[in-house]
Amino acid sequence: MDASCSSASNCGIITYYKFNKMKEKVTLVVVDFQYDFCLLGAPLYVPGSDRALWNISHLIENKKIGEVIFTADWHPANHCSFKRNGGEWNDHCVQFSKGAAIHDLLLYGCIGSGVPYRVLIKGELPSSEEYGVKVAPATARVKYDTIYSNSIGIDVDPENQIVVCGLAGDYCVLETLKNLEPIKPMVYLDGIASLDGGIKLNNYIESNNTRLFEL
Repeated sequence: MDASCSSASNCGIITYYKFNKMKEKVTLVVVDFQYDFCLLGAPLYVPGSDRALWNISHLIENKKIGEVIFTADWHPANHCSFKRNGGEWNDHCVQFSKGAAIHDLLLYGCIGSGVPYRVLIKGELPSSEEYGVKVAPATARVKYDTIYSNSIGIDVDPENQIVVCGLAGDYCVLETLKNLEPIKPMVYLDGIASLDGGIKLNNYIESNNTRLFEL
């Protein structure tokens, strides 16, 4: 995140909301914190991901949230997003590759702290670009919000506050926020890094009065 907009005091367009963890449960959606995005020298390394990693890890290890949903790119080798297949990006998060793995610090943080987690893969279909997961809100017939990709869905208690963070803020995090707008997600800015320094994400937050998560 650009240093000039990394806190409420430095960026007038952003308002933080104190979160009352005694009244609401938090489902933390961690977007694409995979090695191909967060390891220095990786094909699509996002600057600032180290800081975001430690901040997310702090939330998990100190049990500041109730559960975690990890989203993960899970691309076949012939995926349409790859440059060699006519797409925009270097090869990344190829199925079963090391680069597709979610960072160990977050997974073992959940295991060690007893915080339940689930994984929602996306981008599995060769001809479909899939930056963000979507949501089907609860109804009179369906008692749970369902957060889903083209491949899988996860039911979430509609009483839970959804908080989004991860990589990268100007692509998969932003698209996930847009898609989850029907259930009014919050944003954990300290757990996000962006390729553009946070410009697109901050513009979206300002335009949509998106609430920011702060303990």
